[in-house]
Amino acid sequence: MEHASCPIVALCNVDILPPRKAFHLALEALMEPQPVGLIGLEKSCFEKHSDRRPPIIHNTHQRRYGFCCLMILRKAHYKPIPNWIRIYSGNIWLFEQQAAECRYNLCIANLPIKRWKKKHSTTSSRPEFAAIKSTDDYSFGCIQDLHRHHTDAGVNCAILQALERVAAELNALRHKLRDRAG
Repeated sequence: MEHASCPIVALCNVDILPPRKAFHLALEALMEPQPVGLIGLEKSCFEKHSDRRPPIIHNTHQRRYGFCCLMILRKAHYKPIPNWIRIYSGNIWLFEQQAAECRYNLCIANLPIKRWKKKHSTTSSRPEFAAIKSTDDYSFGCIQDLHRHHTDAGVNCAILQALERVAAELNALRHKLRDRAG
């Protein structure tokens, strides 16, 4: 993200081809005076309808199916995903950080999105990623519990920084052990 040169960035799955209209809707929303956070897709973008409804964009408080296939936001609003989240839950982190900063997360709806695979997460659902998913889910679940029980931002920040330090130390130790074994 630090190498992105544009003020607005998009994170897009490789198995979809969003139409230009998705970017036009997102840009229009980002130009509005309301504080916009993350813009994603709604399930309706992946469904076939006989009566095609016009594309719209609306507020959302939940990530639902397909939201994270395309995420658009201001580069300045991007909050780096902590290194203790390796593959999974990064999209949840991004979504919730925008809400925590009092920004509205939005959904694009009724805009047909072309995709090459029938279901999402086909790569990350492979068996070799199961252990990472389990670790990420556990780590993120612990953080979610801490956020629910502590509302003081200073406490949350300190806890997150401590967890990041521990994750970095464990990662370094894992590399040392791998080097000794190899």
